[in-house]
Amino acid sequence: MLRVQVLLLLGGFAPTALRACPPGFVAARCRRQASGTVDGWASPIVSVHRSSAPARSLRSGFRMALVLLAAAIAVAGEPLVGEAGLAELAAARASVRVVAGEGMRTVQRLDDTEPPSDAKRVRFAVALDGRYDVVITDPDQPEGERHRFVSDGKTTWEISQMEVGEAEQRKKRPAADDLLARTFACLRLDLGQLRRDYAVELVAASAGRELRLVPSDPALAGSIARIVLTLDAAGRPVRLVLDEPTDNRHRLVLSSFQDDPQLDAAWFATPGP
Repeated sequence: MLRVQVLLLLGGFAPTALRACPPGFVAARCRRQASGTVDGWASPIVSVHRSSAPARSLRSGFRMALVLLAAAIAVAGEPLVGEAGLAELAAARASVRVVAGEGMRTVQRLDDTEPPSDAKRVRFAVALDGRYDVVITDPDQPEGERHRFVSDGKTTWEISQMEVGEAEQRKKRPAADDLLARTFACLRLDLGQLRRDYAVELVAASAGRELRLVPSDPALAGSIARIVLTLDAAGRPVRLVLDEPTDNRHRLVLSSFQDDPQLDAAWFATPGP
């Protein structure tokens, strides 16, 4: 809002090329365009040559506008964190009904110094109403082991297959109070659901922001110690790290992520009644 107000005050003067410049450069560049003279480069707001009183008044107001503009640019460059950032993120995600994407998952013990191996490809679709479809495969063996976790909102299934063509091993259970649905809600960034199940914190990080989740429900805490999602500048996840109480760390690095994609007919389809 502050940035919008400053732009209106300046009559729309804010060239795109200047928005990434340091405040001092922005001020000096704008001063030069306004009067043709620039001095005082050591100061964020450059000094002006003496002129008539009306001109001084105009220039004084213009310098103040530049101060506000520089502040707005600095603020706009830093994503919101804390409760303000969570409120902004919740508002941005409120209309999203389904997310889908894929990435590579590794598992490693926290006390293991060796780099993780045996990466698996994860393809997922998660809906607002609790439906999900998660498929885990081996990228080096496309015809090999395959696991699928799927829910249509009424029943959930775990379907395993050691090789393509072999009989599937299936486990079925009611979807009521499904812990997997409450876990996969983090992929959809469903803050309403997440606040019911986790202590939620949004903090600054070197790669953007991190959404940190610590289970508050004992049922979840038995399987999850914490979840950390790294978010990009648009507030979408690019990496998920899940730590188990047993010191296993699951790391999912996303290669694609879409909000409300065109639905695949196979998503959320369960084997039968």
